[in-house]
Amino acid sequence: MRVISGKARGIKLDTLEGTDTRPTTDRVKESLFSSIQFDIRNSKILDLFSGSGALGIESSSRGASEVILIEENKKCKAIIESNIKKTGLTNIKLYVKDAFDYLTNTNEKFDVILLDPPYNNKLEIKAIEYILDRNILNENGLIVIERDKNDKIKFDFDGLELIKEKKYGNTVIVLLRRNV
Repeated sequence: MRVISGKARGIKLDTLEGTDTRPTTDRVKESLFSSIQFDIRNSKILDLFSGSGALGIESSSRGASEVILIEENKKCKAIIESNIKKTGLTNIKLYVKDAFDYLTNTNEKFDVILLDPPYNNKLEIKAIEYILDRNILNENGLIVIERDKNDKIKFDFDGLELIKEKKYGNTVIVLLRRNV
């Protein structure tokens, strides 16, 4: 797994051994970021359920103004810190805490929110409910969801418009835009 584009292009990123995380493949990441490339530059990004930090790091590399990574798995902390150090990117903050605790207590607002939770447990639905309830997503902001192809979740929320839903092998990427 590597950074696809931008300042840190080509830098190989570490991942956690085992099945605790499920890194986004380079192919899916490249397709995803080509879909949202104009939403990233100079934007404030929240990467919930960060895992290795790859999606947030890719956002930073592509010109995001600020990236917040949230990951509760303490084993991932060293991996994420190593990946940030390797890239030399300085606009990334990592918080090792529960995603819902962060969403409940933050006063920050974001232009893009990346949701890549563990598959098949509907955490993305819960996260979107928190995001909308707490008004964390800016007007015209984007929520990007990575989910398993077998997970048949319908993303139907007042104030969010389905922009795209595309399958890449076993992964489906969903893009929702806030239309206040």
